[in-house]
Amino acid sequence: MNVLKKIYKRFATQAIHGGGKDRMPFGEQMAFLRAVGTPGDDYERSYLKYKCFTAACYYHRGRLLFLYNLAAMFALPVYRLKLRRLNRANPVKDQADAVIENVPRLPNTDVIPRELLTQYERKREIHSISYGNAHLNDQGEAIYREVRRRYFGHFYFRLMVLLKLAQFSVYLDSYRPKAVCFYSVEREFESPLQTMLCEAMGARYIAFMHGDYLKSLDFAFQKYSLYYVWDQAYADMFDELQCDFPTRVYRPAKLTGIAGKKEDEDCGYFATYYFSAESEIQVARVQKVFARFEAEGLRIKVRPHPRFSDIPMIQRFFGAENVEDVHEWSLADSIADSIFIVGLNTTVLSEAFFSGKKIVIDDVSAPAVYAELDERGYVSIKREHLLLSELQDMDLSPFTGRCRCEREAR
Repeated sequence: MNVLKKIYKRFATQAIHGGGKDRMPFGEQMAFLRAVGTPGDDYERSYLKYKCFTAACYYHRGRLLFLYNLAAMFALPVYRLKLRRLNRANPVKDQADAVIENVPRLPNTDVIPRELLTQYERKREIHSISYGNAHLNDQGEAIYREVRRRYFGHFYFRLMVLLKLAQFSVYLDSYRPKAVCFYSVEREFESPLQTMLCEAMGARYIAFMHGDYLKSLDFAFQKYSLYYVWDQAYADMFDELQCDFPTRVYRPAKLTGIAGKKEDEDCGYFATYYFSAESEIQVARVQKVFARFEAEGLRIKVRPHPRFSDIPMIQRFFGAENVEDVHEWSLADSIADSIFIVGLNTTVLSEAFFSGKKIVIDDVSAPAVYAELDERGYVSIKREHLLLSELQDMDLSPFTGRCRCEREAR
């Protein structure tokens, strides 16, 4: 299971964040959503979400999905046997009001609604997920049997549902919580059935956002007992994607102004570009624009995404001295020390905007992606901003000789 999980994580991350030909074009995504219709119940909702996820993220990778199904066909009965051997009547270990996910690689401290922290007094944090020690309780067993009856030949779908039901069975049986609170789960097609399991045991499945989102087929058909969103625009977007949950708007800590205020002349850099999972072509186009700034004597830097960026490739284009070390510089300090904050569709632009910084949306490196941002509900495009093409053509003389961009780095 751990080997399969690592393989899945690698390819899923590449398919979701790598962009390019692996993803279905946005127009086709929306046509696909209209074609699949409306689910009749939560079993069908979960299956349709699975179909949407695989269609969007593995557009040209049918062979990979075939291999997933083949591997799951052999792994499923083995894991099923293991679950049957485990005692489903586990005693309560340490009763808690809420089980809250908080994984080290993506901590929840800047996105979790404060309301959740105050509403539930006794909290149990989940720092890692282990499927090897899971079990399936009676309610989870009943849900899985219906999944098997309806979708017997879809082994990968069934295996993932079984894993997630077993995982939640542990939380629900061990802690008897009133709520299970997870984040970064928008693409997980098991969520309707996890919600069904939680509510069958008197708990709520609550989710909350962890970053800015674009309208996408793989976000369709979600279901939770409650979902916290950063803006009403996201609630409207999820409604268009046939999701089924009540929403509550809140302001996360990361959008309360994380960066200290500096005057332009006190900033160490003219512009910083924040990468996420850009292709080599995109990085080359950004480098060409930033080379012009350097030619004018203005200091620039780029900040790779710690999980999704190809850092050696970025260093090859910009030089290691211009690539910010994410372990040495906090995001708040990085934003504060630059006049212009540049990116394509990154949450950093929202964090910078609410910190009072000048944000720049990249319309140069991937024009086709930029052209879809408004249609896909990108929030930053509704805010005051510059385009990278405008910054590129700007008269730079007001910044030359005035700001610290030209000075030696501290």
